[in-house]
This record gives sequence, structure tokens and C-alpha cells, in this order.
Amino acid sequence: MTDTLFPNREGLRAFLKANDKELCEQCGCCEMVTESCEQCGGDGVYGHDCGEDCCCCLDPEENEPCDLCGGCGWFKACSGNCGENGHERGRG
Repeated sequence: MTDTLFPNREGLRAFLKANDKELCEQCGCCEMVTESCEQCGGDGVYGHDCGEDCCCCLDPEENEPCDLCGGCGWFKACSGNCGENGHERGRG
């Protein structure tokens, strides 16, 4: 039998809360981490709209909020990949 740092979810939850880490709401035991948006590259803007029907800008800059991340440039994700491995609240 291998000793683990956190033998149960309650121990891990207490550790994360004590260290001001945000807990995943889906599983209730993993730390939330931030990941950059793949569409905008973390800038929060994707696409150009200068207000003209036919853009004639010589060097159009991206100025539209990214529709994937809502302009934040990042997403919060569970470090335990809840959606991918069935690791959800109420399961072992």
C-alpha cells in the first residue's frame, strides 16, 4: 500500500481551501486552473470590425471580443479533467 499525501477528498479540499485555491464546482475536490483561449491566443480579441460594410483598412487590427472566451482570453478548467474522466461530485 502506497502512502498518499491526501488519502481522501476531504483532506485535499481542506488543503486547497487553506491555501486560497479555487475548488472545481463539478467535482468539489480539484483545483481550478486557468488555460489560455486557443481561438484568440489569450488576447481576448479575435476578428476585425471597423464599422464599414467593405473594410478597406490597410492594416486591420483585431478589435472584436473573442466569442469563444467572451473577451477574457482564458478559461477556468478543473485540474482533474472532470468532463473527460467521469470525475464528478458524488462519485468515488
